[in-house]
Amino acid sequence: MLRFFHAPNPLSLSKTDQYPKTYLKGSARTSAIGYIPFSHIYLTSPSQLRHFCDAVNRDHRIFIVGADGEEDILSHQRCPVNLGFKKEGLASILSTSGLDKSLSIEIAIVNGMGRGYDENIVGLGALQHFYAFLKTKFSSVKIDLLQREQSTQGILYEEYEQVNETRQLPITVTQFYHYNAYVDIADLVSFDSYGKIPLFDFFLQALSMHKKVILKRNKRTKLKITHPDKINRLRDEVYARGCIGDRRIVFFHPLAGTALKSMPVEVANQLIEYLLWQRNLLVVTVVTMASIDPRIVNMGDVSHDINDHINLIAASDAVITAGSFTYQISGSLGIPTLLIPTVGSDLASARLLPSVKVHMPKAVRNDVSDELSVGDQAARDSVRPIWDSLQEKDIVGFLKKALV
Repeated sequence: MLRFFHAPNPLSLSKTDQYPKTYLKGSARTSAIGYIPFSHIYLTSPSQLRHFCDAVNRDHRIFIVGADGEEDILSHQRCPVNLGFKKEGLASILSTSGLDKSLSIEIAIVNGMGRGYDENIVGLGALQHFYAFLKTKFSSVKIDLLQREQSTQGILYEEYEQVNETRQLPITVTQFYHYNAYVDIADLVSFDSYGKIPLFDFFLQALSMHKKVILKRNKRTKLKITHPDKINRLRDEVYARGCIGDRRIVFFHPLAGTALKSMPVEVANQLIEYLLWQRNLLVVTVVTMASIDPRIVNMGDVSHDINDHINLIAASDAVITAGSFTYQISGSLGIPTLLIPTVGSDLASARLLPSVKVHMPKAVRNDVSDELSVGDQAARDSVRPIWDSLQEKDIVGFLKKALV
């Protein structure tokens, strides 16, 4: 949901080195009674508003706009049209709102396309379909992502025409009113369908694209490899560091965003041993492993952002990973991937990616977790049988097919 607060003018955001700790700079306390110009009211996300309250409300520099005030802002004649999560579908809402009578449209995606890289990569794919549909209706389409963490997520979208600009929240209501329409993708876990359907389908619902017929094989992100020469240089660097050439490269990523989805250390070490028994391989990773075998090549020093991570995966012949954004990337690129999922949402999303093979023996299918957050120790223990079911034959069988 959209949240608003009133603050003194001028208001600027500054960040310390301890990102994302944020300070609000403004004049002394002002009265919130009476007429407040839109240039003094700010749009933000619920989580960011809580952060602001913790960080700055000790000196009473912000005033949260209540429910009545929010209704006034969102019902104002200048307010953009809400396109998000509409049962009637995008075409219908464009028609009933009169937006389709214009030649151009400017849309704000509030809270961006999710939180972590996994959601943003899948969200980008849904956004590509959203943009393509809008281009059939308008000669000019501009989509801005309004995100709390512009510096980290915005890098992903730099090469894609579907995103005009990534901007950092908060913005003033005056700035918000410059848009024709908006989609509010707030705290995703608050939606009933989140985690119960493939993530790609969830984002199509968020963009009111669920009535558009999209073939299963097209429900993936079209990632760009803009510098193929960089991929070749990365392969050469892997060979140089591994002191050997003409070997197949397997990218191994045991970590995920939560402990529930991450591979236990001892399982990761055992899996590395399985890989090293295959003499024709070099193993690339971006995390430090226990083994000091020279055929394990740590490329973490060249993986500084999401685009570097994409390039490393693109330079690989196969991928083995826990349920992180890595399989979303490799699956989108069509690279053979072995995914070991421990949560249902990854299991569902992987079904849309033909190059992703899921390790899920019948004996452990009931151990898949419905948790969406970190999960306590009991939850992590409950998915342990999935990790323990991973055997050498599973790795060898996958590699035999993947590296033909």
